Amino acid sequence: MALGILTRSERFNLMAVPRRVLPPIFSFYNEGQHYGSHVDRALIGPYPGIRSDLSITVFLAEPETYDGGELVIESEFGEKSYKLPAGDAVLYPTHYLHRVAPVRRGQRLAIVTWIESMVRDPERRRILVELAELMGWMMQTNADPKALKKLEKNRLNLLRMWADA
Repeated sequence: MALGILTRSERFNLMAVPRRVLPPIFSFYNEGQHYGSHVDRALIGPYPGIRSDLSITVFLAEPETYDGGELVIESEFGEKSYKLPAGDAVLYPTHYLHRVAPVRRGQRLAIVTWIESMVRDPERRRILVELAELMGWMMQTNADPKALKKLEKNRLNLLRMWADA
């Protein structure tokens, strides 16, 4: 059910361009538990597995029901902590160092899974997302239809060039 909801999300599909998504696992952390800083495996799942391009954490517990338990992601821009409302998710490149901070009270509940993207390069995925966002903004401002068609044509042609289907 969780996988179905995830793969029907327009935003998820735009950002991940998923080729394959592993069945999610449920993650429970009780008081005192944590997960140290790590990078997820490059290949995950039963043989032959998938290339893990992206990781996603979907929060299941409301933030006020537990203390600590933040997802902490380290990137070239520094550290960022996430503790989101139930149902919200963080999608991030699997090659980033990340950890779960110690839970000090209550129970942290989440769903975690990994995605193999049809667009392997994170920079190319970022460009495709930004072009789609630009189209959305232009549509809201009643931009020239010719400009919108040209932008969408080029976004789709880049996707065609970069995707491994």
